[in-house]
Amino acid sequence: MYKNLSLIMAFLSFITCQAQLTSNDINPLIGDTINIKLCCSNVSDPGMAGAGVVWDFSNADTMSSEIVTFMQPFPNVPGSNITAIQTLGNNNPNIFPVTTSYLIDTNKIDYLGYPNNVYTNPRKVLELPMDTSMNFTDHYSSSYPIGNNIFEKTGTTNVACDGFGTLITPEGTFLEVYRVREIREATDTCASLGNAIYRNFDTYYWYKAGYHHPVLTFSISELILGNGQDTLFARSGNFISDINNLKVEALDVLNTSIYPNPANEKIQLKTAIQANSIEITSMTGKLIEHIQLKSRKETISIAFLEAGTYFLKVEYPNGRISNQRFIKQ
Repeated sequence: MYKNLSLIMAFLSFITCQAQLTSNDINPLIGDTINIKLCCSNVSDPGMAGAGVVWDFSNADTMSSEIVTFMQPFPNVPGSNITAIQTLGNNNPNIFPVTTSYLIDTNKIDYLGYPNNVYTNPRKVLELPMDTSMNFTDHYSSSYPIGNNIFEKTGTTNVACDGFGTLITPEGTFLEVYRVREIREATDTCASLGNAIYRNFDTYYWYKAGYHHPVLTFSISELILGNGQDTLFARSGNFISDINNLKVEALDVLNTSIYPNPANEKIQLKTAIQANSIEITSMTGKLIEHIQLKSRKETISIAFLEAGTYFLKVEYPNGRISNQRFIKQ
């Protein structure tokens, strides 16, 4: 009995030491540039769910390198506040970049698709803050043109944070990582064409504090044409590369603190090493104030700001940048 009780207490202790992931920890910021590599066509098993898991993708195949850049939202994607542009690492001008838009805030991330997509009901990607208790179902719908035809998309997504542990990628080992599983169904119909297209996705995302992009993504997808006889399966994924730079970025994020947050009149900025300056910008990337720093602990007045969410960019002498968020009440 006592042995079982000690095991239960150890398990509860392990669970309680897991810190929640907040919007400051993982949400992308305008100006972020992430290097990724496509991978995982040879992977069949995404690993088990649970606490203390080790997910080993060290032998995953690697393909082309790509660059994801987060920019100001496109005006033809209503409701978005940030856009991700994904291009080949060699910036080949003959390859059309993949552009996706999102609505991000402190409580959630919504996917709003490609330019000219019109989402009447966005697809929720995450609820924040996040830990292993996150679990939700969401329904989404949109319309988009292809040539002279208009397609209507409807779907359901089930999202759960199902694991916490260690992730090994071809680039390195990551501790204290959360895994999120998304099971998604989508139906695309076009009144003028008749047949529908059915899509099923089983996608896994691994998130770690300090990284503004999933450290690794793995997806199994199924495409079924309207006649039900033509079915295509695919496995795909990507992982963050250029790990040496990202380790520095993550260290900067963890050693730069803002408090209180939210705040009314003032915030305290504390840095592990002396920083050069800070910039306060709006959610759309508009520069509001630039301040030179004189010490590792500074008091910054925000009384003049309207209520809302703002970005604080801290610039260090070594050229590194730490991006933070704060809320003015």
